[in-house]
Formats: sequence, structure tokens, C-alpha cells
Amino acid sequence: MTGDSDRWVSYIQAAELIGCHEETVVRLVRAGEITQRQVRRSLPSLHLESVEAFAKRWQEREAQRARLREERERRLLERPATLAEPPELGADDVWLDSATVALVLRLSMTRVSVAMKKYPLVAR
Repeated sequence: MTGDSDRWVSYIQAAELIGCHEETVVRLVRAGEITQRQVRRSLPSLHLESVEAFAKRWQEREAQRARLREERERRLLERPATLAEPPELGADDVWLDSATVALVLRLSMTRVSVAMKKYPLVAR
């Protein structure tokens, strides 16, 4: 028969079981993802079963993130290379720098930078 102490783990042990930082465990307890012992002390121990259950969900989520990251990298490698030099422009065509684009479109520089990464730069 296992004792009551076998059912509880420290924050450090929980972080090791989950594979995350101890501060993450603190946030998880506050969010109700992990059950802690109801005692009056600064860092009560945590219920082992709730830690193990969350560790399984955490590992599944991390595996999913890794798959998405690999898929994103694969898509980037398959994407045609961006232009090394701007194409030749016609008499009425001009290239605008990002600051001018932001002013003309009334967007922030950050928004323009995000759009520049998302859409290829081509002359029209």
C-alpha cells in the first residue's frame, strides 16, 4: 500500500515531470490545470495524478507544435525564392520604401513588415 506522501510532488518535481520551468507550474496551478494540496504554506505540494495528466497533455501539445513547425519550415523551403534584384520597372512604375508604404496606407511599420514577409515583393 502506498503512503499519502507518494501522491504528492513538489513544484520542482512537477516541472521535471512535465518538462517545463517551475514558473510555468506556478501559472498552471493558478489556472487550475494542476491540483495543489490545501495546506497553509507558501508552496504546497501538488497532486501527482493531476501533474501526470497535465504532463501528457503538455507533451501532446509540444509534439503538435513540433509538427506544425516542421510543416511551416517545409513550406518555406518549397516556396519560390524571392527576387534578388527588383525587376525592371516601366516608365510609370516606382518602388516605395516601407516607411512610405506605411504612411500612404495608414499602417504601422510593424504591420507593413509583417505584410512584406507574408507577400512576395513584385512590381505591378
